[in-house]
Amino acid sequence: MTKNTSIPAPVGPEVETAQATTPEVPQSEPKPAVKREVESFCVYLGPSIRGAIQTGTVYPGTMRQSKKRLAAVIDKYPRVAKLVVTNLTLVQDRVLVKTKGNALNVIYTQLVSELNKEEK
Repeated sequence: MTKNTSIPAPVGPEVETAQATTPEVPQSEPKPAVKREVESFCVYLGPSIRGAIQTGTVYPGTMRQSKKRLAAVIDKYPRVAKLVVTNLTLVQDRVLVKTKGNALNVIYTQLVSELNKEEK
């Protein structure tokens, strides 16, 4: 004999029937437009070059504008271009210039060596 293991459904006015509805998902508000950070200034992080450029010089405008202003220096010392950074990466690049083995540090060191050879 098999035993009936099903549970009888409750009957009566106090029992509500479950409605097959999908749970209400709150409407997400439209996301505001992503604010794109803009290059507002550039800073030279390389060594000072007498008569040409000083460490920490700030150039207002974009990277392109800054490099145009520095065209004469960049023509003579091409590594200077790699050591001009934007306001968007300034914080990280200041650390990277001082970190041995990093690309910015290598460029900085090469430029210092080049300047030392010229002085002799």
